[in-house]
Amino acid sequence: MSAKTPSFPFDEITLLQYAKYFSGTGMHLPLAGSGYFPGWAIIMAPLWWITSDPQTMYHLAIALGVVVGVVTVWPLTLLVERFSLDRAKSAAVAGIIMCMPSRTVQAGYAMSEKFLCLMIVCTALAAYRLAEGVSLRRAVQLSLLTSTLILTHARAIVVLPITIVWLVLLLRKQGRLALLSVSMTAGLGTLTFVGSILLNQHLLEFQFTQGYSIAGNVFSGASIILRTFLGQAWYQIVASLGIVVLGVVVLTQKVSRDWKSSKRVDAHLWMLAVGVGAFSFSVLAWANSAGLFTTSGRGRLDPAIYGRYSDPFTMLLIVAGLASIMKGLHELSFVWAAFINLIIIGATVLWVAPRALTWGIVTPAHVPGILSWGSSLPYPQSMSPGWLPSVYQHYDTWNWLMPTWTNLNRFWLHASAPTVAFLMMTALYMLVRHNGVKSSAAFIFSAVLVAACILGSLTSLPMVRNFQLKDGGKPNIVQSIDTIEDRYGTMKVAFDISCTPHQGSQGWALNAFSFWLQSRGLELTEHPEESKAPLLISCTDYKAKTGSDVEAISGANTFGYQLWALPGSSLYAHEKA
Repeated sequence: MSAKTPSFPFDEITLLQYAKYFSGTGMHLPLAGSGYFPGWAIIMAPLWWITSDPQTMYHLAIALGVVVGVVTVWPLTLLVERFSLDRAKSAAVAGIIMCMPSRTVQAGYAMSEKFLCLMIVCTALAAYRLAEGVSLRRAVQLSLLTSTLILTHARAIVVLPITIVWLVLLLRKQGRLALLSVSMTAGLGTLTFVGSILLNQHLLEFQFTQGYSIAGNVFSGASIILRTFLGQAWYQIVASLGIVVLGVVVLTQKVSRDWKSSKRVDAHLWMLAVGVGAFSFSVLAWANSAGLFTTSGRGRLDPAIYGRYSDPFTMLLIVAGLASIMKGLHELSFVWAAFINLIIIGATVLWVAPRALTWGIVTPAHVPGILSWGSSLPYPQSMSPGWLPSVYQHYDTWNWLMPTWTNLNRFWLHASAPTVAFLMMTALYMLVRHNGVKSSAAFIFSAVLVAACILGSLTSLPMVRNFQLKDGGKPNIVQSIDTIEDRYGTMKVAFDISCTPHQGSQGWALNAFSFWLQSRGLELTEHPEESKAPLLISCTDYKAKTGSDVEAISGANTFGYQLWALPGSSLYAHEKA
């Protein structure tokens, strides 16, 4: 997309620095943040053998992510074939799914999501292979892939209990193989999960906290949980044009049919449980009133419609839904799916949207499937970097504003309209197929979907680019240090950890500076006056507060931090003069 430099000092830089640790080339500073599981970092690690330049490394990581996304089409095609489509149609479905904005927008970030998608698809394929022909070798493959999936991201832990229960149901009549498969999957999965947490404890400045809010959010209250469910379900519907709900309906029917006819379970149950389970995990992760309705300042919109946590998993539901359309959808399945889609859209627009923080800030990677309608949001997104307060302060807020097509809350209706139109188009497609015009109707339907995906990705670019301008780029302080070193040679830099210009800014700055200045030997200090480094990164009021005899480097400020020249260096003498 438009990726040039990291724009997530936590999500991206943490994994890039973990990759440096695994490469053996050195990661000398602890990182700030809640932590990330290392699967994608391990894959990226060899890139640090090719280059030591941070910006080049980032470009290579982005390119590798794109390659992973392209490679995913192959196992995804094999997965789609399990829904009785031939190879050509399966490849078309896989290509359409990977071209949806929920996937293409993530190409602009060096985060785990692309590799996570690949591992989810491969694990699903392994589940189908085991269900098609039970054997120890296939059970081992599923166990190993499940563990690799967990290694990729903490929230993939939801797959472990689902896989264990599914194995028990699938192999309930094969005692020895069932015991071995369940024990192996549970053991490897748990070991991977615990080991990943311990690794984070070793590499992070603070404790690993990913997902720790879920237990508390269970008690947030029925209203908050329901609003979060509707907001995130609405996002999934809008991002997939309602296909995700059709997938739930189709998989539910297949699971019910399998059990009624032969009292057995198939991998359809695994797909359904993983998609719904991961979505439920995401709902509970964000079901708190602070993220939805209360705010000091501008606040955020994306917690109410968060999609990043569940997008890679709900892709499985989209596989089932889109494959069923291409194969020839049963009328009753479509009626149920259309009814559920319209109920969720209606409830969201009428009940969630009037109280949502529509004026709030949106992080593109968190809601990649709805960026096409960013122009319908009431106010421009903040362009203040990091955690600094928004420079755009002229916006209205409201306690309740029902969306209309033209008012400030219009975003919800604009984003919902294409899904309603797609449902109507699908009904027409089914009618044409029923009348015998199958091949040309399928081609036109596929072409419309491809065009919608391309258009959706292209119209997402403005918000992605604006976010890159906001939080990407090499920090001014780093650029100033580069200029100084061109004249005076490499210098050691100290970072004042007692300075916190704004809430959340220290961890943001620490990760960014540790990434960009890793070859300089960045020193962390609580007592800058004792540092021997000629350069200091501290608060903009450091000189006034401490009375220290330091000199500010002109134009060198980032995230509320200032670059200072400390006494005793030739640079200090030059700045003093």
